[in-house]
Amino acid sequence: MTQGWCISGDVVVAPHQTTKRAIFYTSEPQVTYHSNSNDQGYWGYAYTSFNGAESFADGTYTIYRSDQASCQILQSYDCINGACVPSTTHGTLGLYASLSDCQVACGAHGCSGQCVSSLDWAQIEGLSNQLKNRNCG
Repeated sequence: MTQGWCISGDVVVAPHQTTKRAIFYTSEPQVTYHSNSNDQGYWGYAYTSFNGAESFADGTYTIYRSDQASCQILQSYDCINGACVPSTTHGTLGLYASLSDCQVACGAHGCSGQCVSSLDWAQIEGLSNQLKNRNCG
């Protein structure tokens, strides 16, 4: 898979051309901001230029890493209690760059030290319940 960057938003490759949802780059986009009256007269609006004259965005845009030319957002995973969970689910670190990498580490061989056993988790929950009734002030 090719790793690269995506720009999503109101993106076009030339003035007054069809607006695209996203454009994929194999190298990190270089950003140049334009908002002077000549630019606005030519384009009809202020714009942001990426990689010189290769593409432009009007208004809000986002740049993010992707491994797909279709600009799918990269999802990282963590092994939590024997299951591969997207890092966005619990705001975890995202130790594995792909689901398959996570499954190798988290599958039949356990989590390679990256998860908490069921017994340990039960102990943590038990201690947490005990602390609920304490005055920690």
